[in-house]
Amino acid sequence: MDVVKVLYPDLAPLSDTEMTIEAWALKSDLQYGVFQRLCWLGLLYEAREGLTLLKNGSFHKTPLWAACLQLESDMQKRHRRALTIFFRRWLPQ
Repeated sequence: MDVVKVLYPDLAPLSDTEMTIEAWALKSDLQYGVFQRLCWLGLLYEAREGLTLLKNGSFHKTPLWAACLQLESDMQKRHRRALTIFFRRWLPQ
């Protein structure tokens, strides 16, 4: 619930029950309004192995994501990964 309060400060004064209802609606909007559409486009896939119909899977980027999109956050991740590999290779353990 803290994440919802940070992202949506207007909801902070709500009770825990009201916050849960709002969070459920926001999660649903994000999952079906954004993530599911990115899955349909082939940019994301939802890992659902071993889950029931009512449980949510985790979303992961596909190779098409990297081929089509060049986002700053992806570049930062690649840069961090490259630095980690460099330091592991060249610095004594």
